[in-house]
Amino acid sequence: MLSQAKITFSHQVHHKSVLIITILLILLFLPISGKSQLSAGDIAFTGVNSDGDDQFSFIATTVIAGSEIIYFTDRGYIDETPGWNNSYEGIKKFTVPSEGLLAGDMVVISNSSGWQIIQGKGTIEGISGTGTFALAAEGDQLFAFQTDDAENYTPTFIAGIHLNYEKSSGSDYGITDNSNWDNISTSNTSYYMSDLPNTLTTGTNAIWLHDNYEKDNGKYNNTISQGTKSEILASCNNVDNWEMHNSNTFTLGYPSTTSTIASGNWNETSTWNTTNGIPGKITDVTISHDVTVTADCAIDDGSITAGYALTINSGDTLTCNGTLTINSDASNNGSLIVNGVVSGNVSYKRYITGSRWHMISSPVSGQSINSLLTESGNNIPQSESDYGMMDYNTTSDNWNDYFTSSTSGNLTLGKCYNIRRETNGTVTFTGTVISSNINVSISDAGNSWNLVGNPYPVAINATKFADATNNFLTVNSSNLDPSYTALYLWDEQDNYVEGRNDYKIINNAGSGSLVQNYLQSAQGFFVKARSGSSLVSFTTAMQANQSNASFKSGEAPWPAICLTIRTDDKFSETNILFNEQMTAGLDIGYDAGAFKVDTDFSLYTRLIEDNDVDFMVQCLPNDFDKTQIIPIGIDAPENTLLEFNVDTKDWPDDINIVLLDKFKNKTIPFNNEISIYSTSLITSGIGRFYLQVGKNISTGISKQINNILLIPMPQQEKILLRNIRNETLVTVFDISGKKICFYKSGAEGSIHLDFSGKKNGIYIVQIKSTDYIISKKISWMK
Repeated sequence: MLSQAKITFSHQVHHKSVLIITILLILLFLPISGKSQLSAGDIAFTGVNSDGDDQFSFIATTVIAGSEIIYFTDRGYIDETPGWNNSYEGIKKFTVPSEGLLAGDMVVISNSSGWQIIQGKGTIEGISGTGTFALAAEGDQLFAFQTDDAENYTPTFIAGIHLNYEKSSGSDYGITDNSNWDNISTSNTSYYMSDLPNTLTTGTNAIWLHDNYEKDNGKYNNTISQGTKSEILASCNNVDNWEMHNSNTFTLGYPSTTSTIASGNWNETSTWNTTNGIPGKITDVTISHDVTVTADCAIDDGSITAGYALTINSGDTLTCNGTLTINSDASNNGSLIVNGVVSGNVSYKRYITGSRWHMISSPVSGQSINSLLTESGNNIPQSESDYGMMDYNTTSDNWNDYFTSSTSGNLTLGKCYNIRRETNGTVTFTGTVISSNINVSISDAGNSWNLVGNPYPVAINATKFADATNNFLTVNSSNLDPSYTALYLWDEQDNYVEGRNDYKIINNAGSGSLVQNYLQSAQGFFVKARSGSSLVSFTTAMQANQSNASFKSGEAPWPAICLTIRTDDKFSETNILFNEQMTAGLDIGYDAGAFKVDTDFSLYTRLIEDNDVDFMVQCLPNDFDKTQIIPIGIDAPENTLLEFNVDTKDWPDDINIVLLDKFKNKTIPFNNEISIYSTSLITSGIGRFYLQVGKNISTGISKQINNILLIPMPQQEKILLRNIRNETLVTVFDISGKKICFYKSGAEGSIHLDFSGKKNGIYIVQIKSTDYIISKKISWMK
């Protein structure tokens, strides 16, 4: 029984195999049908030229499978029969390329030396015995359809376009309207006339082009070429989005290149070059204006010129099939504001000056460290295997070793790096844009200093003056040390020497010499973490179109004092600002603790209501009727010869600034003329120097200064200097700062400065005694 069961089962398998093979053979030899694979509106016509070389174009509104067949004809249609109104016009067979068509793909077919595809992919061929496919100059029609038999079977219509406009109302024509086009009958055989098939609707999946007269040529302006099927169809079949002409032809399809001519929305013709028009997915684009994407769109390569911004609105997508490049130069930065989505690669070119260190962060995700270092265009200096780039170690409070040719991994978004170029130029970051909030890890290890940076390809709001709420300082105030709620930026100046403090501060008050309410893309900076804090946040709401924002621009909006000490090769500064809303205590986000690069040489202040923190920026109330006394601290080696200097911004004329030197028992007024005080340092720290600010401050030195006179005597070619005291050194400079001559007097009274041979112009006379240094301008005219 077991053996028989095996035999029976074997026969059953054999019969089933024969049946399956037979079915497969039958299916193999059945005709392949293109019918009903597509539905109405799966493509839309985007252009027709009846004059010149006959041409037409269409766009896929959805994904169309490879090898799908679509037929095109210029025959008219009669809905009474239903059927074609003639058989002498032709039919063309279009075969979709094997890889298929994506939504937004456009195909242009032209009868130039035979029918051929001149943009897009696929094949086009005629159908034998179907007549001549030629577009009538009287205004013709085109239909796209599928069928089992192009000549004999009823078509399944996909799209239609009509350019005729027939005013006659006789029995042959009926009344022309949108719902049925020419409304022809079976007795009419005009090849340029047609009904609208019942399965198509004007404005939905078909279009009728006219302006109460037939048109030979028309072109869709590419207002919408990406998005949902219904969005593309609604735009393509809206006659308001078409250009038409009865004799001039159009260049159909997407332009190969185009550029902006005005600021505006992406899908408005007024934004783009009038010849090439709105771009499409194969177009290389140059954006030299501020442009906003308000609907899905696509390009090949794109370039944003320095100083301009491209904004992607929420819910909209820009698809970049190549690379979108954002440029910057010495004055401006290009910007990409992504509230929606950017699909594809983005390259950000960050301009930096050569032979200087710059703190920068990557504005894209996925940038390889190795490729950044080795890219020749970045011009990063190399010594053996070391490159001019490094990162910061919070725990050790120092820089890590230089990156090398073997450094692996990608740049971390929101993390900052120190980098330099050999010469002025750009450093290119390539990757994808992040359109979400980014949290960056920080630590309170070491001295709690962390190096972070703007991770977006656009400026961000840094202070409340940029945006009251969505700014870096406000969002992160709870994570930053209260005495250091500020951004510390490196701003290397000329003739830099190691250990010099070239850091500047951005906070809610500015620093007297630096006021910047925005941080440019890829800009890095130090922050000091609050004890226990572990992150800072960059949010998309911080993004701002500030393409010319530079961290070295602007002046203080409040009255400000910049106090500087200087030696032969070093300097340090501290800033004091005044505003009615400030206090004598700690004003978080306004007062900023000192960032001491060189602990052997620094200048700082202490709060009037002291909290034992050294401050680089201190903000005080502007109640100048009361004299405010500000402790000044100096860290420097013993016996260092210091030169004090005061500069002011927006300073009231009647407010006095006086330096108190308690060790020498001197009061030195820094008014409009006196600007320098020199002395030797005995001990470091707080206690010797104070700055007095107020209306009612007097000193004996002021009277001496006011009595000094400079009297030009052009006939004698001399300048008389009167009322000087003690030993006096007099140096004369021209207006460019070049030293012209030098004099020394050892007695009180007057001296004559020899000005023989001097050119007419403005000169600066510096008068230096043991008590003061003043500078006076004088006009010399012979």
